[in-house]
Amino acid sequence: MNRKQFLLTKKKKSFPCLNKVQNIEDYFLHLGKDSEYCSVINEHGEFHLLGSMYDWKNPQFSNEQILENISHKQILEEILKMSDNYCG
Repeated sequence: MNRKQFLLTKKKKSFPCLNKVQNIEDYFLHLGKDSEYCSVINEHGEFHLLGSMYDWKNPQFSNEQILENISHKQILEEILKMSDNYCG
């Protein structure tokens, strides 16, 4: 496998090149050791981010801070519209 790859599966297995495992409902997210991942769980649901997002207005914001901001939206169209403000 290449760097920063992941595998989302219903079975938790051992993969020689994927070592981080995150449980997401009925799935297991297997991550490479150099993969970037964060999640936010709040009253609106679960939000998971693979990779990085960047806020050009607030470059000091971490992935988790950006995901926290997005997670306050409840309607998919609002989430997608708000995510247009970020790159990554």
